[in-house]
Amino acid sequence: AGDRANFAKLAGALRRGKSVVPGQGTAGKSVIPAALAAEVLAKLAFLDAPKHRLLNVALPEPPTLREICDTFSAECGFPCTKSVPLALLRGASVVGDLVARVRPNFPLTSTNLRKLTTSTVVDASRLYETLPAMNWPTFAEALQPAVEYYRNV
Repeated sequence: AGDRANFAKLAGALRRGKSVVPGQGTAGKSVIPAALAAEVLAKLAFLDAPKHRLLNVALPEPPTLREICDTFSAECGFPCTKSVPLALLRGASVVGDLVARVRPNFPLTSTNLRKLTTSTVVDASRLYETLPAMNWPTFAEALQPAVEYYRNV
């Protein structure tokens, strides 16, 4: 709750039915709710001698873009997101690059499409090794506390 970045923008687009998944939406995305990240950092701060001093922080099971959209739709009651063939979106993004020159923040650009179709999964295995007793939620479980917020973004 309180997010004003990517997930808030995604939730608004999903609610309005203005979002598509490029291709099959298989790009994995490392995510973690801010409250859980804070909890993890607090636990790490109180360890006497952690085995690792540099850790990536993320949920153990990174959802794909398709799973993220489907979870938001299911949990928040948003319309289901349609898949659009990647080749079609690549062609349209070239036109979008031109439109973005006169209309900044135009959503369908080659840069934005590349971000959506590239996996951004970090190796957080050191974190799970450092906090083996931590109970990690699924993406759907992690989204639950913020569902009402995202319904109204």
